[in-house]
Amino acid sequence: MSSSNVETRTSTADLHRLADEYVRRVNLRDLDALFALYAPDFRNHAADGTATGLEETRAVLASFLDAVPDFAATPVRVIAEDDWFAVSFILTGTNTGPFNGTPATGRSIKVLEVRMFKVADGKLTEHWGLIDLATLFAQLQS
Repeated sequence: MSSSNVETRTSTADLHRLADEYVRRVNLRDLDALFALYAPDFRNHAADGTATGLEETRAVLASFLDAVPDFAATPVRVIAEDDWFAVSFILTGTNTGPFNGTPATGRSIKVLEVRMFKVADGKLTEHWGLIDLATLFAQLQS
C-alpha cells in the first residue's frame, strides 16, 4: 500500500485550532480570509437534503454581512473528533441592511448558531449548520 492511500486523521488539537481560526475570521468579516479555509470542492448541506458549493455559501454569508455589518460571533463550545469539529456560538449585531427580502429594521439580534465542519488536508470540506431562525425573525419583527 502506498502512502498516498493511507488516510490520515486531523488531530483533535488541530481541529480546535481550525475552529478557533474559523470564528476569528468570521469576526473579521473578511470573506477572502474566511474562504481561504475552505476546500475548492466544499459542500454545504441544507436541512432539506440539498447541497451547495462555495459560491452559494459565500453569497449567503455576504448577504448576511450586508444586513448585519456589526455582527459578532461569540463561541460557546467547540467539540472536535474524527476529522470533524462543531462550534456553537451566539451571534449578535444590528440589522441595518435588507435581509431575506425585507428592509432593514435597525433592531438588534442575538441568536444561537451551531455549525459542524468536516476537515481534510487542513481545509473545510463539508458543512451542516443550524441557526435559530424563529428567534432571529421574531427579533427583527419586534
